[in-house]
Amino acid sequence: MELDRRKRLASLPFSEKIRILEKLRDRSRTIAASGLRKEAVRQQMRKVQVGRNPPGPLHTAAWTPRGAEGQGGR
Repeated sequence: MELDRRKRLASLPFSEKIRILEKLRDRSRTIAASGLRKEAVRQQMRKVQVGRNPPGPLHTAAWTPRGAEGQGGR
């Protein structure tokens, strides 16, 4: 089924692919503006925290570039 969908999308003209992408972008922007995405993330984070003993803060470690360990994160 997934393969059929991929083949169908691959066979579409470029202009049709752009139209689909624009539609998906608009949908994403609408969801972001409505707050639904934030609420969904909040609910997902609650699920992750269930069962923690004791409940603690979310993962807050700072990102460091590859190879920067031991160099003060720079």
